[in-house]
Formats: sequence, structure tokens, C-alpha cells
Amino acid sequence: MVKYHITCDTLSIFAFHKIMETGDYIYLAKEPYGNFEKDIGREVLHKVWSAIYKDYCEMTNDNRALEYYSLKSELIYLETRKEIGGKLFSQIAMRNMPREVFMTYIKELREWKFKYKKNRKVLSEMEYLGRQMRQTSNKINVVRAKLESFNTGTKKVDLTKQVVQMEQALGPKNIDPERTSVTKWVRMMEQIREMNAQRQKQKNARK
Repeated sequence: MVKYHITCDTLSIFAFHKIMETGDYIYLAKEPYGNFEKDIGREVLHKVWSAIYKDYCEMTNDNRALEYYSLKSELIYLETRKEIGGKLFSQIAMRNMPREVFMTYIKELREWKFKYKKNRKVLSEMEYLGRQMRQTSNKINVVRAKLESFNTGTKKVDLTKQVVQMEQALGPKNIDPERTSVTKWVRMMEQIREMNAQRQKQKNARK
């Protein structure tokens, strides 16, 4: 049984907003627990989250949201890559480990798209890894700058306020964001837009 949500059909809109705000994949867990991210693997969860937000953007046909989520996702990946790469880099630099452990670290570095040629001199490769780490830091700064520019003049999405507005629009209905899936949330938004369009049409017909 999969321990985490993999689609918009089961992930709640509450969890969706929490991941967007914090970048914490613990909200993907069906039953959250302390070592969830470590147990599943942040890279795996990053791919799952990327698929979920892409599906959301396609459902809402929101290119601006797609651009924002793409930047946010890239930032989360780069920051994780830097964190894990830094820890592996430090361990490898010590060289105080059996060869099989050393090769395990090299393999994990490669999984995070760091290049390391085992046939070259260790010192040369360590210098090359250092440059790759700095390049990752530079990319992080670039993406952060884009996000800051993207957010200029925009307001933070208040989910509670959205829930109240949706309840008012749809009539006497209590909406629990922790039990409402992302898919259902999007469909309710579509329903409200259709209702508003119909009201506007009727208003124009009376003129």
C-alpha cells in the first residue's frame, strides 16, 4: 500500500496549500510520521509533488500558476540537492571510509546529477565537485530572484478566506479543506464560475 498521495484526487486542498507554503513533503503522507521524508526519499516525493501540481495547473488552465509552481518546485529541488550534495561532499572529503561506502556516496551524488569520474585523481574531482556545489548555489539565487520578482505586487493566498467565499457562493454548505480533495476543489471553483457566468448572462438579457 502506498504511504503517500500521488494524485489530486486524494490529496486535500489543505495539504496542497501547506506544501506550497512550506515546501514540506510531510503533507503528502496519508498517515504522517517523523521519518516520512527520509523513509520515502525526498527525490521520490519531489517527483510525486511535481506531477500533482502539473495536474492542478492543467485542470485550472492557469499558465501563471504553472510558471510559479515550476519555479517553486525547481527551488525545492535545488535546495535539497545542495543540502544532500554538501553532506556527501563533506563525507567524501574525509576519505575515512571503506571503498564500498565511498562508491555508495559517489552513486548517490550521481543520482542528484553531480558529476564524478572515479578514474580521475581524487583531488581534481573534489575541486570539480566544489565548483558544481557553487553552481548549484548560484542557480538557487537566480530562482529565488525570479520568485521574488514573480510575487511582486501579489497577495498571499488565504485558504480560509477562499473557503468562506466558496461556502457563500455555493449556498449553505460547510467545506472542510482537510477533507476536500484538490480535484473536488477545482470542480467547485468551476461550478462557481459557471454560476457567475449564467447570472451575468441573465443580467445582460434583462437590459
